[in-house]
Amino acid sequence: SRGDPLPGHALVSSDARVALVADDDAEIRALVSLRLQRAGYRVVEAGDADTAIRMIGDRAPDVAVLDVMMPGGGLEVAARLREHSECAIVMLSALGGAGDLRRAYDAGADDYVVKPFHPSELTARVRVHLEMSRLREELLAASAHEAASLRIALDTRSVTSRAVGLLMAAHRVDADTAFAQLSAMS
Repeated sequence: SRGDPLPGHALVSSDARVALVADDDAEIRALVSLRLQRAGYRVVEAGDADTAIRMIGDRAPDVAVLDVMMPGGGLEVAARLREHSECAIVMLSALGGAGDLRRAYDAGADDYVVKPFHPSELTARVRVHLEMSRLREELLAASAHEAASLRIALDTRSVTSRAVGLLMAAHRVDADTAFAQLSAMS
């Protein structure tokens, strides 16, 4: 659960993924929002960059679908999101040149969809990016667990090495004998 409801359209459920849809074209915003709601997302909407940034506050959505050319600029919203979040960012734009895509990716976008687009394609891209985010989070958690396990193993090895050294010094035995005695104790 993400806590308090965010302003915007109808809430699907308290544990639904949150999608920010920011576009100055009300028809596109409504279409994208409806498709994402039908796919199970809780959608919040903005018609300009300032509103989108205010809605984000200190809690980023799970995914943001941003119009590049909305008032205030979608690239600005993407850059602000990327400062504090790894949420999926999908840019929408009528511009499709290589420089336009580069600027979007430089601002932190994960994907770039050129208008006009098919709504089911956009929904599929959002789903893929959220799945990639989930897998990235799992990988990071597993990596943290592995790192902790490695630290424990290294600490245990260090303690074992010191114990072997003490046994060797105290009882004047070789390393293999000291290690065997230590293993028998545990």
